[in-house]
Amino acid sequence: LDLTPADTSSYAALDLADALRGALERSGLHASVVALESPLDPDADSIAALSAAATSGSVAVICTVDALAHPGQGRLAEALVAHDIPTIGVALRTPFDVLAYPAVGTYACTYGIQPPNLEAMAGALLGRIPFRGRLPVRLSLG
Repeated sequence: LDLTPADTSSYAALDLADALRGALERSGLHASVVALESPLDPDADSIAALSAAATSGSVAVICTVDALAHPGQGRLAEALVAHDIPTIGVALRTPFDVLAYPAVGTYACTYGIQPPNLEAMAGALLGRIPFRGRLPVRLSLG
């Protein structure tokens, strides 16, 4: 999935969980962050296992990359919502990913997978950085 030299997921660590842990620690907050990893295009068995594992948490943050091309990511997000797990969708490259999981009511986009992008997203998710951006495109989720 290497689209550009600056955004290369074949070797970059896609770890929003680590960024969240660091932001929590810097804030003096104590909360558990558990990372569940998924294949790029999870099948029904992976979706069931990940959904079951996520039920023990208070909120799920699902990070997606090219979700329209890999529909299992959208099915996973929809499964989390169907299990009544509060879910936040984070499109890591482009905002178009959110079209793959319209049932998720809360979305954000990082426009990149590099550590500064993920650290900024962690800060925003924890309320330390305001969400001020506007999408440069119009999406129709309905």
